[in-house]
Formats: sequence, structure tokens, C-alpha cells
Amino acid sequence: MELIVHSLEHFGEVCVLRLRTPDSFPVHQVGHYAVLQFANFAERPYSIANAPNGKFLEFHIKNSGHAGGSTFATHNLEIGDTVIFHRFGGNYTLVPNCPRPLILVAGGTGLSPMLAITEASLQNNPDRAIFLYYGARHHQDLYYDRHLREKMVLFPRFSYIPTLSEENKAGIEFGSVGDIALQHPELLKSRLYVAGPVDMLRTTIDKALAAGVSPDVIHSDYRELDRTK
Repeated sequence: MELIVHSLEHFGEVCVLRLRTPDSFPVHQVGHYAVLQFANFAERPYSIANAPNGKFLEFHIKNSGHAGGSTFATHNLEIGDTVIFHRFGGNYTLVPNCPRPLILVAGGTGLSPMLAITEASLQNNPDRAIFLYYGARHHQDLYYDRHLREKMVLFPRFSYIPTLSEENKAGIEFGSVGDIALQHPELLKSRLYVAGPVDMLRTTIDKALAAGVSPDVIHSDYRELDRTK
């Protein structure tokens, strides 16, 4: 299935890409990824950054620094170009009627599915508390910081906690995003979603289990993504 580039917005090394179709998208769920193919490069999964709306799919793609589909997408795509869509996938999705608060832990462009989950939860369950922990190495890597701070102003039940692992900066938590998130006082009463680099996922999930979080309320695609690296 061919998708059409609807818009492109660049934030340093990250490109926010929106794709549309003249037809209709196959059914998918909040938290899914899409397997895309750019030009003749190998297909690979990209997390969807918006809730299903029937109009477009949004992706946050980082220039990997290597020759490949992601680098092509961030440097060469233009509005009106076509991208090949293969399928949707993913093991974790939003549980819309769950009363538990949401603790969302994201590193790098692992922010994408957390944005989709946040958007859908605010639409469908606006009274549920959402705590989004977003980690990067340096302040300039928090590419969506301004948007998330603006969202906090608009939605009182949404909290955004940025973290840095290699730079001390006033007003921003310092340390591993997973370790900081797991210190949340409502951890054992919440539903936990984790996305980002595979090593961060594995460490955060192992520590969450050791802290007593039930595996039934932990959501991550790390085993599946580990097979598709």
C-alpha cells in the first residue's frame, strides 16, 4: 500500500513525518507501529505518534547517521513523495477503560507511541492521570520539550517529567529515565508503558518487576524490537 508524504517538520536530527492515503487506513490500535519502506531500503518498524484519526499517520524518525531508510526519510523525502506501507504490529496498546494512572517512560524517539497513548487517553478518559517521563542524554536531545510543556498547560491531568543522563541542568531530573520513573509514589497502582532503546527497556522492565509491579500492567515491545534490529 502506498502512502503519501503530507508534511515534514524537522527538530534537529528528528523529522516529524505525516503520511496520508487517498483511501482508508487498515484498522490499527493506539500504541501500534507501522512497517514502512522508504525508496529501495529494507522495510522496518516505526512507532506511530498519533491516535488513529482516519486522516494521517505521524512518525518521529531520527537520522541514524548511517545509510538506510531512516537517514533517507530525514534528508531526502519531500511532500508528495510515496512511502510503502506493509503492515501494522505491536504487542502493547492502550487499555482505554483501565482506571489506573499511566506512567509512560520514553527514551529518544521511543516518545512516539507515548504521544499516541497520551492523545488517545486525554480524548477518551480525560480524568485519568498521565505521567510522561522522557529521557535524553543532553538538553538539546529533548526535541519535543516545548510541545510537551505546552500540553501540560492545556491538560491539568497530564504531567511531563524530562530527564537527562549526561548533563546537569536546572529544573530537569538527572539520571536514568527508567530509574527516575520507577520512583513514582503511585508506581504499584499504575499501568506502565516503556519505549526506547532496547537496553533501557530491558533494564527498566526488570527493575519494575523487582519492585513488585505486576507483569500484567507492564507494556513494551522490546522482545519483538530486539528481533527486528
